[in-house]
Amino acid sequence: MPFRITQYQNVFSEHDLKQIEHGTDTLFRSSYASNTLDVSAVCKRKKIFLGYRYSYGNRDADSKVYDDVEPIEAFPFVQHLVSKLKRCGPTGFSPNQVVINLYEEEGARLGCHVDSKRLFCRPIISLRLFSAATLVFGVQGIGIQETAISTKVSQDRGEITVMDGFAANCFNHGINKDSIKRKSVSIIVRQVRRGVGLM
Repeated sequence: MPFRITQYQNVFSEHDLKQIEHGTDTLFRSSYASNTLDVSAVCKRKKIFLGYRYSYGNRDADSKVYDDVEPIEAFPFVQHLVSKLKRCGPTGFSPNQVVINLYEEEGARLGCHVDSKRLFCRPIISLRLFSAATLVFGVQGIGIQETAISTKVSQDRGEITVMDGFAANCFNHGINKDSIKRKSVSIIVRQVRRGVGLM
């Protein structure tokens, strides 16, 4: 796509996907260090942070990363998955953070945002599991409302999405309540920048 979204299909076999999905289900039933699990009742979403977690402020300068969560290495299937997904990035891309978003039911959503350029290197890579979803770029407001410049990017089960350039840096995105029809998971891998002032 012209605004720097690249997608890959058929990287994982059906057997691989079922194993990853089983591992993800098991992970959400596990016990882990405090702050690893974040639950948003408003968005009908659960989120697991591995390696680092983050909090977004009203301004990018107020956004922070923390290293008070479980390490990626604590879950071998996630570590293996990261090693495969990083191949979709450029030479030298070394992801050290994983975020697993679980959208449990119809109407779950992800608020519109731009991943902090100060905290995270590019690209940002994600894998969609269980069922399809649609990322909408160029949205606004709490309801993730579409605008005249909105662009939809569908993510099928098993599809890898790589965001870079304009899409990652300048074009806010989210998942509105109409996108999720049933349980869906997004596994996001990113590289936290060195020297960003861990909390």
